[in-house]
Amino acid sequence: MNQDTALASSFGDLRKKSRRGPCLVILIFWALLYLPHLRTSPSWYGDETLAVEIAKNLLQGQFATGAQWNTFFTIVYQPVYEWLLAAGMFCFGGDILGARLVNALLALVSGLALFLLGRRLMGQRTAFAASLIFLGAYQNVIHFRAAYAHNGVAAGLAIGLLAACCHPTLRNNCLTGLGNLLAVGAHPLGIFTAISSALPRWNRPRSWLLIAFIPAILFLLLYVPVYLRFGAWMTEDMLTIFRSYGSYSDEHSGNLILNFSRFYTQDSYHLLGVVGLLLVLLPKWRAKLWPLLTAFIILSYFLFSNRSNLTVFYYQAIVVAPLLALGVAILLGVGSDWMARRFQRKVLRGLPVAAAVLLAMPALISVIRGQLLTRHHYWVTQSITDYESAARWLNAHTGPEDIVITNSSLGWLLDAPTGSLLQLTAYAGHKTFMHEYGTPQERFRFPLTKERVRFIAIGDIDQRWGLAQPHVEETLTSFGVDKWPVVWTSENCLILENPDFQSAPANSTP
Repeated sequence: MNQDTALASSFGDLRKKSRRGPCLVILIFWALLYLPHLRTSPSWYGDETLAVEIAKNLLQGQFATGAQWNTFFTIVYQPVYEWLLAAGMFCFGGDILGARLVNALLALVSGLALFLLGRRLMGQRTAFAASLIFLGAYQNVIHFRAAYAHNGVAAGLAIGLLAACCHPTLRNNCLTGLGNLLAVGAHPLGIFTAISSALPRWNRPRSWLLIAFIPAILFLLLYVPVYLRFGAWMTEDMLTIFRSYGSYSDEHSGNLILNFSRFYTQDSYHLLGVVGLLLVLLPKWRAKLWPLLTAFIILSYFLFSNRSNLTVFYYQAIVVAPLLALGVAILLGVGSDWMARRFQRKVLRGLPVAAAVLLAMPALISVIRGQLLTRHHYWVTQSITDYESAARWLNAHTGPEDIVITNSSLGWLLDAPTGSLLQLTAYAGHKTFMHEYGTPQERFRFPLTKERVRFIAIGDIDQRWGLAQPHVEETLTSFGVDKWPVVWTSENCLILENPDFQSAPANSTP
């Protein structure tokens, strides 16, 4: 071995060692924050269990959301994410723990991407701090411990955007493609992260094929079978989603600046993140990091022109979480460098990492206690134990011919065919939430008529939200539910049995 080869080998070993230590710390940091009490903390939320219910149906070979056929445009959760949830649930016997572990792993993947890709762009110290800041931020801990499709968008952004900012090698282009696949394959918001990651390659047409090829091929593999099964329904559902997003934008876009300022000034963490992202305009970073600010602007525009409740219902805004963590790390890195020079103390350069550890302390205490509370706690399952007890009773008193109407937080636990109060209302011919344009009866897997529904289970979320949706109470009144006997009850759930139920096979084909 000549001298040059020996030096190159030694340098390679040194680089590997410089990565292994921080990666091990990131892994331990993640395990402490994301694994204890994962199944039950935070408590289950309807949008989460809806995704879990879809994944459960996939495991049973059905493209379905409760009683309705799902082309993956019916509900905005996309197939890549749902198949990941299904794989996790399969490993844990169909339990929600598997779905939540998938999302916790998305947090780990995001943290590692921030470090391993970010170190090439902003140095190892800042990238390491960004990873720990991301993993330790309280809202990130809460939401990556739950099954939210937006987590897939955030992870796809962390991988795809940072890889696109790096030198355009074959590996980096492939990573950008994989990141885009994960983001777009999780939720429609992923389209905007894919656009953001394509911008750094706008003047490199040879990169475009790789960036788009991986998502395109897998999407064909996933969506061609769905189209062959459902045909025009998929196109109809795609148009319905565009109409829904357009109506939401018309409703909220007038408050864009207010929504933006309210969210990003909610606390010092978010404000510092925005200020730090503005620092990428400094000459030392502008050439490499301008796409971070561009992505932040694009995502913020489409988030806040479409939603005004993101401070409370934070899980939708988790898509910008990697960018905020990078912004905070950049700002702390600049500040600590200035302090180290000003006071001639190199130890001050470690302040970003120390700040990341301190930031994680409140979340760590809540995680260990199993007491993570979301800001929308009023609308989550108030007692998981109650729901599990209700599910055991229903599973003991139902068969495949018995239809149960309930919310997804209970429905995913049941063996019997289920439908939601909203689906029951839509089947009756009414327009309601998630069925604003009407849903024809042929879009349902089985009839939700009065004679075919055996049980209706009313949970806390139904009492606080579901019953208030358009035409739901009207539909229940037409069923005469007020005269149905209560056969099981607890503090947070009651089950009513239909005295006029007529047994018949529930399953059907489209």
